[in-house]
Amino acid sequence: MLKILIIGGTAEAVIIAKELEKRGIYIILSYAGITENIDPPIENFRIGGFGGVEGMKKFIAEKGVTHILDASHPFSKIITINSIVAAQMAKVDYIGFERKKWEKEKEDSWRFVSDVNKAVKLINNEDRIFATIGNKEIRFLNRKPKPFYLIRMITEPTDKINLENFEIIFDRGPFERESEINIMRKYSINKLITKNSGSFAVFGKIQAARELGVEVIMIERPALPGRKVFTNAEEVVQFFSHLA
Repeated sequence: MLKILIIGGTAEAVIIAKELEKRGIYIILSYAGITENIDPPIENFRIGGFGGVEGMKKFIAEKGVTHILDASHPFSKIITINSIVAAQMAKVDYIGFERKKWEKEKEDSWRFVSDVNKAVKLINNEDRIFATIGNKEIRFLNRKPKPFYLIRMITEPTDKINLENFEIIFDRGPFERESEINIMRKYSINKLITKNSGSFAVFGKIQAARELGVEVIMIERPALPGRKVFTNAEEVVQFFSHLA
């Protein structure tokens, strides 16, 4: 019997899980538990970590999982590596899903960096920054405390913010182009720091920056091991439907 453990973290993971469940395929959708107040998307879902590779391997054996679909966030490197290794140890198939990156267009002003630390090095004291980099890495901004920062996150920061001039917006996407334009104008933003998640739900900030001439400091995705990867949710659904 086909039993798929979907490592969630993206909107596409929920879409895939729901579509496969409709087809009578046994699905377990797993969330890391970073985001609170998750509505039950399908019948079988779990929240929380596995306890590393060994914990995931044990869970796979206990539940009789036959396939792992890793649809975690493109920047969740540790989760992806653990999923690959656990699948190998448990001798089950691993499939990756990774949405396509945003592509730079001719009117864009993008500067590419490999991580948040390098992004902070491109900030000047007179800048007005819109930071959409997630909760965990806000601490890196403390290295440049003088500029103005507009910080958007979903939950309260886990680390202390030692900035001289900042404001936090607690919000969850999707974010439309017009609302992002209004925010950038209201706060006179001249630089956007963001990760290349490729998510359509937050693409509005990229469109707004393009229209307003705001410079984008684009954090590239981490390097990951070679693996079988789909970039289209419907292709994933068809792949598993043919196996059922």
